[in-house]
Amino acid sequence: MRARVSRSEFKYTFPVTPGQKFVRLYFHPVSYKEYDRSKAFFSVKAGSFTLLKNFNASLVANSKGRISLPREFCLNVEDNEVLDLVFTPSHSASKDTYAFINGIEIVSMPTNLYYTPLDSLDVPFVGHSYPFPVRNDIALEMAYRLNVGGQSLSPNNDTGLFRLWSDDFFYMTKDSYVTVNTSLPINYTMIPRYTAPEMVYRTARVLGPSLAYNEKHNLSWRLPVGSGFKYMVRLHFCEPQGPINSPGDQNFMVFINSQTARQNTDVITLARHVGVPICKDYVVLVSKEYTIDLHPIAAVYVDVIFNGIEVFKLSNYDGNLGEPNPEPSDSSNSASAKSKKRSLVIAGVRCAAGLIAIISLLVCMAIRGQRKGTSWLCWWINQNEGKSTRTSLLPRGLCHHFSLDEIKPATNNFHDDLVVGKGGFGKVYKGFLDGGEKIVAIKRLNPESRQGIESS
Repeated sequence: MRARVSRSEFKYTFPVTPGQKFVRLYFHPVSYKEYDRSKAFFSVKAGSFTLLKNFNASLVANSKGRISLPREFCLNVEDNEVLDLVFTPSHSASKDTYAFINGIEIVSMPTNLYYTPLDSLDVPFVGHSYPFPVRNDIALEMAYRLNVGGQSLSPNNDTGLFRLWSDDFFYMTKDSYVTVNTSLPINYTMIPRYTAPEMVYRTARVLGPSLAYNEKHNLSWRLPVGSGFKYMVRLHFCEPQGPINSPGDQNFMVFINSQTARQNTDVITLARHVGVPICKDYVVLVSKEYTIDLHPIAAVYVDVIFNGIEVFKLSNYDGNLGEPNPEPSDSSNSASAKSKKRSLVIAGVRCAAGLIAIISLLVCMAIRGQRKGTSWLCWWINQNEGKSTRTSLLPRGLCHHFSLDEIKPATNNFHDDLVVGKGGFGKVYKGFLDGGEKIVAIKRLNPESRQGIESS
């Protein structure tokens, strides 16, 4: 709720150790006393890199339906250098533009977490016959970091790098099934442990049980991005314990922007074992939209599996990462109408997505279990006892009565951010039990509802 605000250029100097860094900038675009939020146009430079150019946080936040706006960058600091962040208001005839910042984080990165090692050229440039290594002379801006098929993971649940992993519900373009295996041991034998949290690899999306459907469809994501830049995408894969445990059991193709990125993706062959995560990087030149499609190839199981997505914008030849602001609304009435429409659309999408996610999760539990010859939901509930059964989806003796004292922390005291659906009975909340290990749906009775148990 506080900001550094100035109509003149100002600078922060950080005496950091050499190496690759996360630079995170936090903006809360409101009017600060006499500083009108609509006049905040400015640029941010870090050394030779332009991180933001003629940036207006208000326009960007409005276009994304956000109140606050974090921006994350990666860059390298050479030996005997300091990290300078320079905030410069844009020129205007009225001289009333200004720059502001609410928060800054500088976090050291493990070497070559997102940068290409000097002895490697293995970053395919999709659509080209040569690679595109991401070296220290390039800055990156994080565009998307998605926990595919799973819940959002807060920075405190990351691997010590304080990254936010968002869920992918709003970027999926077709129906899919969610798989969850919270007991799966994750063995980081192919990639470093800090690459992504274990929960990214314990949750995934698959096409589902229908062979006829899978043969004709893709697992697809659509991610809007700025045009005129190259982007690096990192795809995360991990095969859970189940029927797919041998090379050749499952194989699929990966398309990025309708171009073939990888012909044959056999996760078991690449990782050598179940429960071993891997990731693959690709660079592509895109305009306005980033598309990722996975299509199964005929194998023992005609399906795909996908665990996580990270997308980064790459600075161009002159070190620029800045892109034009979204177009402003024609009038305040138009802005209000668009805001209301956006709210209705988001509410509708959230409701639908929540219901689909809950149904898909239950169906997938049963289906994945059938592929293993048992009830997946029963297997999941019984996993600590080492038992399984095919007689019921709710095994005898495993029903539990939850108290209000248990439900409140599971839903963060029924916080609106966890609402996934709403009906005549009341709101449906996504809840987390056992320290976030189990995901549940909790419906709360609205006292004004005419459904449910009558009360006096």
